[in-house]
Amino acid sequence: MKKIKIISSDLNGTLVVQHTMSDIIRHYIGDKQYQKAKDTFRSRLEGRLSMADVFKILGPLTRGLTLRQAIDYTIEHMTYINGFHEFLNFLNKKNIPLIINSTVYSVTLYAIEAQVGPDKFYGCICNRLKFGIDGKPEKEIPETELKEYVHEYFMVGGLRTDRLYDDIRATGDMELIVSREEDKTAHLIDYLNKHFPDIKLHETAHIGDTMGDSRILHDIAESGGVAIGFNYNQRLKDYLEHLRDDSLMPGEVFLIDPKGDDSDLRNVIDILRKFT
Repeated sequence: MKKIKIISSDLNGTLVVQHTMSDIIRHYIGDKQYQKAKDTFRSRLEGRLSMADVFKILGPLTRGLTLRQAIDYTIEHMTYINGFHEFLNFLNKKNIPLIINSTVYSVTLYAIEAQVGPDKFYGCICNRLKFGIDGKPEKEIPETELKEYVHEYFMVGGLRTDRLYDDIRATGDMELIVSREEDKTAHLIDYLNKHFPDIKLHETAHIGDTMGDSRILHDIAESGGVAIGFNYNQRLKDYLEHLRDDSLMPGEVFLIDPKGDDSDLRNVIDILRKFT
């Protein structure tokens, strides 16, 4: 039986319910901007926009978002998929690193990490929403410093009243890391080479819910690893069923729970037990 040594996972729709990049606009920026963000992602799903084009539109829509709002969003509005904490505890107990490999904003991951414990996430491959003092690009906050601010928000209770968290605002600019479907595979390979040189792609699993994960799921199955469609939509289901029917595919392909309120990450644990 093959062993899985690393888990790569999407975030939106896979570990959390909401599409966080547009949902945060809905709560803190405005209905007009939210509708534009929603229409933009719909255009992406229909193949009329590339992911890079989507973020060119989405970035300016976030301009003015405070760091406090970006953090509080994960506390007040974001909902984890059923079984989320059990899933993290399982991987932690098995000493299997979890890498978030997603178009999500890094600031969102820092806030989640600070709440559930930094030992539950090894790292992330994700896009960077830039922040600066008063939202000014020329006063941009370095990424390492931004992460420290987010973690301190939870660790040092008195800092929650610090006006700095209101003065630091999104500039409207982004650094795109994951802008194409194939980027997830390429960056995961680079990440393994840098942090886990003894682990190869066939010793990984990826978990995703939409066609945005189709390429990496294909690549991992083709390498001999484990591809998991979880909380999947119909298009991904059709794609993975075709992939699973390929008798020459060396890896394993699983479909676990169609998209809905009953999707539960504990069902993913049941599959992973076979490979750990």
